[in-house]
Amino acid sequence: MLKKLTLSLVVFLVMASLTFGQNALENAKHKVQKVDPSQESVLNNAPVKTSPTISADLFTTDYDYAGNNSRPTMLWPYDIDGNGALDPVGTGMQRADAGTRSQQFFAALEGEFTWFPVSDPALYTGWGGVQSLTEGPWAGKALVMMHQGGLTKYSLVDLATFGLDVTHADVDAANSTNFPQFVYLPDGTIFWVSDAGNLFKSTDQLASSTLVTNVIPQEATDAPAEFILKRSPNGQYVFHPAAFSVSGSILDGVEQDSADFVSAYYSTDGGENFTFEKIGYEGYSPIDNRPGYMPLFANFAQIDGAVDNSGKMHAVINGYSVDLNSVDTAAVWPIYYWNSERAAWTAITTVEQETVPEVLNYYPGNGIGNSYPTVATNEDGSVVVVVWQSPEIVDGALNIYPGDGSDASLASFYTDIYYAMSTDGGQTFGEPVKLAGEADRADYYPYVAATGLEPVGDNEYRLHYVYFVDVIPGGSIFGENSASNDSYWVYDSMDFLAVSVDDELTTVSNFELAQNYPNPFNPTTKISYSVADQTMVTLKVYDVLGKEVATLVNEVKAAGQYNVSFNAANLATGMYIYKLQAGDFVSSKKMMLVK
Repeated sequence: MLKKLTLSLVVFLVMASLTFGQNALENAKHKVQKVDPSQESVLNNAPVKTSPTISADLFTTDYDYAGNNSRPTMLWPYDIDGNGALDPVGTGMQRADAGTRSQQFFAALEGEFTWFPVSDPALYTGWGGVQSLTEGPWAGKALVMMHQGGLTKYSLVDLATFGLDVTHADVDAANSTNFPQFVYLPDGTIFWVSDAGNLFKSTDQLASSTLVTNVIPQEATDAPAEFILKRSPNGQYVFHPAAFSVSGSILDGVEQDSADFVSAYYSTDGGENFTFEKIGYEGYSPIDNRPGYMPLFANFAQIDGAVDNSGKMHAVINGYSVDLNSVDTAAVWPIYYWNSERAAWTAITTVEQETVPEVLNYYPGNGIGNSYPTVATNEDGSVVVVVWQSPEIVDGALNIYPGDGSDASLASFYTDIYYAMSTDGGQTFGEPVKLAGEADRADYYPYVAATGLEPVGDNEYRLHYVYFVDVIPGGSIFGENSASNDSYWVYDSMDFLAVSVDDELTTVSNFELAQNYPNPFNPTTKISYSVADQTMVTLKVYDVLGKEVATLVNEVKAAGQYNVSFNAANLATGMYIYKLQAGDFVSSKKMMLVK
């Protein structure tokens, strides 16, 4: 009897804490802002970086919002020139002076970018997705699907002529939709999901379609505005993750305002059959590395996913949560990762990133805390990279834009783009590293290529990604400061070696200096080295002019492996060289400090 009473008390305290946490998040829940398509016209372990590849500022737009819950598939690289390397191919929406909109298509050869509309600006189209097609009846073309006034439009861009041949058409009118999210399989079968959650299938190049299922669970009372679809590189697996709410439900005898959960629809046989599974529950799915966190999964529900050729599904979500470990129950803002092999959720942000209380008062649009995560894997799922936007911290404090002074002036925090990486299939992740962003600038809505990580060498990969630079922070379409025609999309990429520090050291048989981890870093990093025999060891850091800026080791060391932390808080952004001298062995490596 005592045991049962104790369990009931624990459940009561947890539910009371959750209720407190949900009340603390009430402003966020009430501020979940969705764009009504009918009203759009009036709505204003860590990688070692080897070398940068292509980077470009793309088209400007005053539309400073990229998705209610999820971003469409904006980036699908393709080997246009046949040299074995993928070239940037993507799509995005452009608007000027809050006027008409067009769907832009962009591509590049040897770093030379071009973009042009693939829709009629008079139709006010937008928020489209892209897939470059290597197989099936449309091989050699890029398919762009977008919406216009409740109808689904699509365009085909001939990649061989680099955009000189573009076909425009309407999707089967009976199944047209806003916010279409689609995948094209190797045999030419196309699946897409409507804003109502209907999953459609076409086997005749969109001339006709059939309803497969509705992905919204029957018990759900609130659903996302957009639904995403992802496919494995081999086309065998299709994956759709989403988050939902159930109002007025009863959990353990306690009535809830909402019971959020994450679900997955997936197919293991090329879309012939689909399976539904719940993969996370508000307050009841433990976070394996944050025992006191109680997740509130569906609050904003910014979710993304990937599936590799083994069928392992990967999901990321902005995990607004309640921290029950604190003296006063507090809201926290992590990024959560899950895969179907582990069947567990983990926070990949740092505790410092997750616990910035001021974000509740200054967040732009729906980007509260760490938000808009996106995920990419290599083909076998052994390497996983997660990218997201995070509040910009300067000198230990949230960097806040005070407002533009207009009638809609509103203080909002600046943001940067971060990433974290796993080299063991998502079991563990390295420390987050800033990927993009400048001080006093809002960098939003990152999206990694739906093709996943591109292999470019022995255990070397290329990460393709896009993000948005908002020169006036805040969501102007929600009345948060003014829109600006100078805001723009950016394409960038990063090459890296997917080797953890431990992996590097296990192969060392003599003296060796490993690449620092993480790199780039801000402001701390770890340097590892091996000593084969007892000897005098010095490890020093120099700037690019050869000036010594730090001495990390200066003593006799016994044979073994060593790790040294380097804190560059007092140094400026830039390239630095660290040099190891152990007896007659001398080795130097470069590292990049990014603040």
